[in-house]
Amino acid sequence: MRVTNPMMTTRLMTNINRNLGNLDTLYTQMSSGKQIQMPSDNPIIATRSLKFRTTVAETEQYDKNVDQAKSWLDITEGAFKNMNSVLTRMNELSVQGASDTYSPEERKKILTEMSSLGEQFNNEMNVNYMGRYVFSGYKTDQAPINADGTMNSNIFPNGIKGQTINLEVGVNTYIGTNILGTDFYTKDMNDTMSSYKDMIKQINDGTAGDAELQKFFSNQMGKMSDFQAAISKPHTDVGVRINKLDLIHNRLEDDNINYTKLLSKNEDIDLVDVITQLNTADAAYTASLRAGMNITKLSLADFI
Repeated sequence: MRVTNPMMTTRLMTNINRNLGNLDTLYTQMSSGKQIQMPSDNPIIATRSLKFRTTVAETEQYDKNVDQAKSWLDITEGAFKNMNSVLTRMNELSVQGASDTYSPEERKKILTEMSSLGEQFNNEMNVNYMGRYVFSGYKTDQAPINADGTMNSNIFPNGIKGQTINLEVGVNTYIGTNILGTDFYTKDMNDTMSSYKDMIKQINDGTAGDAELQKFFSNQMGKMSDFQAAISKPHTDVGVRINKLDLIHNRLEDDNINYTKLLSKNEDIDLVDVITQLNTADAAYTASLRAGMNITKLSLADFI
């Protein structure tokens, strides 16, 4: 078969373009640090990368949910700690107020402090996380205790039954982030926290004297212990959930590191290997250009 100049030129340009394409691919890998730029470059790597990226994104979202749940429960635990401190102090004051060693004036001062502590207890019931009341079930826009100290009828006694707010912290893994006020706060608690103001009014009106006040304090001592027992169970439950979230957070962090490594191993280049291929491709491209220069110098006389 007779080989003509146009045939050699066409074959030359095809080979030069192929070498240039290989060189361009390697330069792109070097600059991007990735093996592929489009799914069509390597569908298998692209499919794996998509799966790994989806998994990493899900893991990060689960971890954000864990942080949100833990923040909510931390606020709840703080409220329970404060409630317990208030009840402990109220019990101490009740003992003091019931004692014969205190004068009527001292008992009145104790009553005033007890009234303030009762208000503080109700304030803890209205604790909120970013404007959302933590003891109100789904009705997070409503305070459990009204401004006048009475119970919100939309929440108590059974207005929020079963309204647990769950957050997904793993595949088909959910954790409750809230404690229902109806699970521990009773009408007896509310009446007790409001009774101090009533007693102050009776003392001021003269309808109750020191003997009645001393008896009043005697009745309070047992109640404070009962109230502390009532909040103990949900308080413990909150602590258990926080510990569980800490463990889940640690696992998610490990998972995120592992999946990120797998993603990198799947789509990142081997720098040494790419540099070696790049030098080889550059040499091939340069050689093809030099060969082309020699071929284009040939004329018909060279074949005669």
